[in-house]
Amino acid sequence: MLTIAIIGAGVLGQHIAHYINQSNNFRAVGFYDDYQKPGAIISDLPVLGSTEAIDSGFKAKVFDELIMGIGYNHLLFRQQLYDHFKTHIPFATYISPFAYVDYSITIGQGVVILPGCVFDKNVQVENNIFFNIGCLISHDSVIKSNSFFAPGVKISGFVTVGERCFLGIGTTIINNVNLSSDIQTGGGTVVISDIDKPGLYAGTPAKYLKDLIKIK
Repeated sequence: MLTIAIIGAGVLGQHIAHYINQSNNFRAVGFYDDYQKPGAIISDLPVLGSTEAIDSGFKAKVFDELIMGIGYNHLLFRQQLYDHFKTHIPFATYISPFAYVDYSITIGQGVVILPGCVFDKNVQVENNIFFNIGCLISHDSVIKSNSFFAPGVKISGFVTVGERCFLGIGTTIINNVNLSSDIQTGGGTVVISDIDKPGLYAGTPAKYLKDLIKIK
C-alpha cells in the first residue's frame, strides 16, 4: 500500500483524503500546507509541515508519493508546485473504483478521478488534473495538464481541453471543439465552437465575459 501526502489541507485536500482512505491501494498520511500549523489535526490527519518540508519528508520516508490538493482558484500555483516536485518525487494517480475508465485511455501522473466519472475509448489525460464526481469524457478527446473539472462536466468526442482550464459544474462541450489554455467556464455553460482567447465564459452558447488577469 502506497502512503500519500496531500499538498493543501483545505476543502479539496480533505475531500481527496476522504476518498483515498477508502482505497485498498493508498493511505493518506497527512497534509503539507503553508497556512496551517505543523502538527494540527485536520479531518483526522496531521499537518506534516509547509511545502518547504516536503523534500525532507520524502527523504525520511514519511510518504511514498504526493497528490495535489490545491483548488481551481490557484491553477498556476498548482502547476508551479507540480512542476517543481515532479522532478524528484512521484505523484500518485487515484482512480475511484466507482469510475469507469476504458482500457484504451492513457493517463499521466498526479491525476485524481472521483466516483461516477466515465472515460470513453482512446481518451488522453495528461498530468496534474482533477476530475470531480460524475464527469463524462467521450472518445478520442485530449485533456492537457494542470486543468480542473467541477462535477458533472460532459465532453463529447474529439475535444481538446488546454492547460490550466477550469470547467465549471455541468459544463457541456460538443464534439470537435478545441479550448486553448487558461479558459474558465461558469456553471451550465454550453460550448459549441472553438475558444482561442483566454478568459471566463458562460451561457448557452458560451460567451466571453472577462479576462482572467489574476490567474494564481
